[in-house]
Amino acid sequence: MPVDDAYKLLKATPGSTWESIEQTRRELVQQASPARASAMNAEKRAQLQAEAKRVNTAYAVLSRQRIGG
Repeated sequence: MPVDDAYKLLKATPGSTWESIEQTRRELVQQASPARASAMNAEKRAQLQAEAKRVNTAYAVLSRQRIGG
């Protein structure tokens, strides 16, 4: 995933604090938590889980960039 896409997905900019990026990631991933998704149909649950994976991938991209990797 390109860095620009990671920033967009996490609603951040290169000037955002790391704490705000972490907070946004937590909020987005929580939406796919089993407690929230259990009442949804299988298709909607799968979509939420896929979105959570994308969010985690974006976070990993920014994390690697942050440490210079």
